[in-house]
Amino acid sequence: MKKLETHPSSQSGSWLRRLVREPLVPFQVLGGLLFGAWYAFNDQPQIVLDEAHVASIVATFQRTWLRLPTHEELASRVEDRIKEEILYWEALALGLDRSVTV
Repeated sequence: MKKLETHPSSQSGSWLRRLVREPLVPFQVLGGLLFGAWYAFNDQPQIVLDEAHVASIVATFQRTWLRLPTHEELASRVEDRIKEEILYWEALALGLDRSVTV
């Protein structure tokens, strides 16, 4: 009995055909497209700390402690600044910037 040899390209074609027939694939592709569209068209505020911001953090630390911050101290202060900015944007999103009269 003679064994049939399969060509590598025919194996990849059957793999691709099986993938396309898989019922979950169209939903994954559609989900990816929707996520990409949402990400492309949804303007999210970005927190940017440039060299001037970091220099200001270093200067404040130096005025307070009369020395330059260590790498860990500076990283902690930068992280705190980012958290403050996130809280600020969340407060704006909740409308906490508008005065409420009772």
